Amino acid sequence: MSKKIKYKASALIITMIILGIMLITALSASIVSIREKKASMGENISGQAFQDAQSGVELVMRNILTGGLTTVSQLSNCEKNTSSPNYGFIVDTSVPYIVELEDVSGNKINCDSAALISSIASLKSAGTSGDSQRAIQAIR
Repeated sequence: MSKKIKYKASALIITMIILGIMLITALSASIVSIREKKASMGENISGQAFQDAQSGVELVMRNILTGGLTTVSQLSNCEKNTSSPNYGFIVDTSVPYIVELEDVSGNKINCDSAALISSIASLKSAGTSGDSQRAIQAIR
């Protein structure tokens, strides 16, 4: 009878080892899956911020090219920067972006100034989505 008990105990131990290995494998797979999902969500948020920045450049460029404007102050959605009184930026509440204008020397152009549209050398647009912020600079 002692041999029968030994075989039953051996079968129980082997079953427990197999179940332990299966549990470790399942937990490892779920941890990898959760990490990949978090990384994917971060990529989506970053991509949305990039698209918002790109929208800022496109909308301001379209306004400049098709609006028949002559001065920077004619651009729509200009907001004065209270922390730096010498320049402002262009914002849109429907798309979270901020566009800054720069001249050839790299100086920021106040968006409510009387500077000519032709003095704009580049646009820098920063888009925000969640905690992510991406920027694009376009040169005219």
